[in-house]
Amino acid sequence: MQSNRLKQKDYPSLIIQPLDGKPVFDVMKKGAKILDGLNIKWQLGSGTLLGFVREDDGYIKHDTDLDFDVVTSLPREEIEYAFIQEGFLLCREQIYDDQPMQLAFIDITTEIVVDLCFFYEREETFINIYEHGVFLRPWWSWDSKIVYPKSSHFKRGYNIPLQVSRYLTMRYGDWETPKKYKDSGEQDAAELLIKL
Repeated sequence: MQSNRLKQKDYPSLIIQPLDGKPVFDVMKKGAKILDGLNIKWQLGSGTLLGFVREDDGYIKHDTDLDFDVVTSLPREEIEYAFIQEGFLLCREQIYDDQPMQLAFIDITTEIVVDLCFFYEREETFINIYEHGVFLRPWWSWDSKIVYPKSSHFKRGYNIPLQVSRYLTMRYGDWETPKKYKDSGEQDAAELLIKL
């Protein structure tokens, strides 16, 4: 059951397409650079993290966006402005009690979506509220290491959890066996989701 305190808005510019054949690392690098410029704590998240760690190409070809998990107290308008200045348009937002839970931006040139998932500290965990429930990230999962893509000519490292295998097991269960399809957010969150 979705809370009426969670407001979602999709904009006409939202285009859902697989990443296969697109310049994934160009846009991933661009997103990371914007977040670094804003001094936002971030890691690769969800399917982007999974593909980065598991796939030889560094991403899941049937995935449809690039996920960044973020912790910040910056106003959403400042984040939105920074992405717009770099050639993105806001294409989706989820707001819970005036706090952003998701801001998704589409790169105008490549039509690749960069999805920011916002986490907020609550006691010894970090939470994000979205349409499937409350998504949890343990405090230890925010300890980061920098890892370079396996098959990219870009010499840019990306933040991922220090205990990435432990986190992905909690997130997906058997994360090492690839699937040919993308589960819904409710199905693939494993033990990290509290369903509402």
